[in-house]
Amino acid sequence: MMSVEQAQKLVFDKVKDEVVSRYGESFYEDVLTGHLITESVNWFAPYLFGKASDAGTTVPSPLFELSEVCRFFARELRRPALEVQCNLGCIGASLKVDLAIDRDPNKIDLARVSLPGLEFQCKAIEDVEGEATYATVLTAFGLGRMDAGRGQPIFLDFVTHATRLLAPGGRILVAERARFQDNIVEPLVALDYEIAKLSSIKGTGSVMIVAMKP
Repeated sequence: MMSVEQAQKLVFDKVKDEVVSRYGESFYEDVLTGHLITESVNWFAPYLFGKASDAGTTVPSPLFELSEVCRFFARELRRPALEVQCNLGCIGASLKVDLAIDRDPNKIDLARVSLPGLEFQCKAIEDVEGEATYATVLTAFGLGRMDAGRGQPIFLDFVTHATRLLAPGGRILVAERARFQDNIVEPLVALDYEIAKLSSIKGTGSVMIVAMKP
C-alpha cells in the first residue's frame, strides 16, 4: 500500500516537473525553493519534507497528522469506499479508495496526473450517483472547505448525502478539527448513527470519528 508520504512526494514531484518545464530549473531552484521555503519554513517545509515519524516534535508536521489519519482509516475502512473533498488525493491513493471527489478542478487535475490508477472526479457529494452503493464514505479535513450556501449546514448536508450513498451497516469516517466535533456528531446522532469511535490525534487539534449506519 502506498503511504501518504509517498503520495505527497508524487504530487510534489509533478508540480516541480511542471514548473521546471515552463520556467526552467533556475527559476524553481532560486525562486521557489529559495523564497517560498525561506518565507514559509514554519509550515511549508514540514508539510513537504516532514516525516511520518515526526511524532516526537513539539508540533507534529501536517504529514504526520495525515499519516495518523490514514492508519486510523485503514483499520476501519470497508469497500467499496468513497472519499469526499479529497484535496490532492493523497489519502485516497494510500487507502486505494474506489472513488475520490473534490469540488476544485485544479486539485482533481493535479491528482489525476500525479496519482494514476485511482478514480478522481470533480463533483460534489450531492452529485454522486448510486443509492446504497458504498460501504464507507470518508473525508479528511475537507468539510470546512464545502460551500454552505445550499440550504442546510455543511455537516448535515454531508451526512445526509453520505446516508443516501451508504449501504445498510455502512460507515462514515471523518477526520476534522476538534472545534467542529459537535457539528459533526449532532447530525450523525440525529440520523440514528452509532458513534463507534471518537479519537483525538495527539499533539494536534484534530479528531477522528467512526459512525455506523443503522
